[in-house]
Amino acid sequence: MKSRDHLRIAIDLDGTILQEKEEPKRSTAAPIDGAVDAVNALYAMGHTIIIYTARTYRELELTLTQLSRYGIKYHHLVLGKPVADIFVDDRAISLTDWSDIWNTLLSTIEQKTNKLVQSQNTHVRKAVTVLVSAAGSTNGVNVIQALRSQQEYQTRIIAIDSSPHAAGLHLADEYEIAPRVSEPSFRDFISNICRQFGVSILMPTHSVELPFYSYNQKLFQDIGVKLAISSLDKLRICDDKRAIAEFFHKQGATHPRIYDSADIPESEYPLLIKSRFGSGSAYVRKIESKDELAFFMNRTPDPVVQQYVEGTEYTVNIVSDFDGKVVGLVPLRRVVVKGGLAVVAQVEMDPALICESKRIVELLGLIGPSNVQVIKRDEELVFLEVNPRFASGGMPLAASAGLNIPLLMMKLMLGDPIGEISIQDGREMIRYLDYIVI
Repeated sequence: MKSRDHLRIAIDLDGTILQEKEEPKRSTAAPIDGAVDAVNALYAMGHTIIIYTARTYRELELTLTQLSRYGIKYHHLVLGKPVADIFVDDRAISLTDWSDIWNTLLSTIEQKTNKLVQSQNTHVRKAVTVLVSAAGSTNGVNVIQALRSQQEYQTRIIAIDSSPHAAGLHLADEYEIAPRVSEPSFRDFISNICRQFGVSILMPTHSVELPFYSYNQKLFQDIGVKLAISSLDKLRICDDKRAIAEFFHKQGATHPRIYDSADIPESEYPLLIKSRFGSGSAYVRKIESKDELAFFMNRTPDPVVQQYVEGTEYTVNIVSDFDGKVVGLVPLRRVVVKGGLAVVAQVEMDPALICESKRIVELLGLIGPSNVQVIKRDEELVFLEVNPRFASGGMPLAASAGLNIPLLMMKLMLGDPIGEISIQDGREMIRYLDYIVI
């Protein structure tokens, strides 16, 4: 079978692969005769196997355990109804006995593949011109690579940066050297660039420039350029360490204590000091003593002293629609961190982390990309901050695992259906230094 003949086959779990049982007894559900062999045979034929179920995230760990225990091979697990070419359940290919439906299934596959070949010969991808700003930042490069990796749109990428040595400039189709966003000339420059290249979508990638783009949304709307960015008041809350801590407190989310006085008992050490405003790790320091605290208090702009929290670090990559509703998210465990970036990370679909991060971001009402920084201390989730932008460290892993945030943002801005989002749990990323020869 040729690769283009491979189909997405969605198979219901309960009552189709496993015996139908009520939730309290699902842990005892055994495979239906012939089910595992049939599913694994479809997998071996090269089809993409999607197991879907009406179970909730509360049963995610049980479900993964059962699939592993019975040796069921699959590519994606979806809690809900996925998008697929063929469904095997009580509403599509009706399950009576796996031996009885096998020939029907093979016949359906043959019909579908014939139609698929015909449609592929006539499919035309929508052409979109996207401008990526701050192309020299980690996020700028990540966004360009994510746009290159998708196949749903014919994408022309325009990149801008204030430095001619920005790597992302040389990954784009065309580029321009820009004034800094703080310069008065930047407003006219960016509007002229959008008109010159026929830009329809603009993706800001650096936290410093977000207020400019948020404030000037009307300017871009008038020239036909779409943005997915949060409002200025939301950006200010996220940018202010004290304001976001107050927000966490009001919403009942655990967060590190902030000390209002430098007279802190020795028993409270170690501590963490950081700048009140801005993102990144430039001014973040672990403080072991009163002498260290006094030293760094005088060298940190607008210092904030926090309780130091130990545990497993996570970054939750999120994308939200224009109503502030989360349309997709993936938590990444930061296995090895250097210079504030995760150089080794792993997808970990922790149900509690997923639900609470979604709640926090929707209560904030963020639009477009965001990420939540969390530490898991034993079983307690401690929320550190929310960034209303792409996550610098983990976007490539998130995209590879099934959450291509720049692609989803394009769909939102163009009014196209989001479609199925299937996350590959456990996928791991190892970051390394790369280069471009000009």
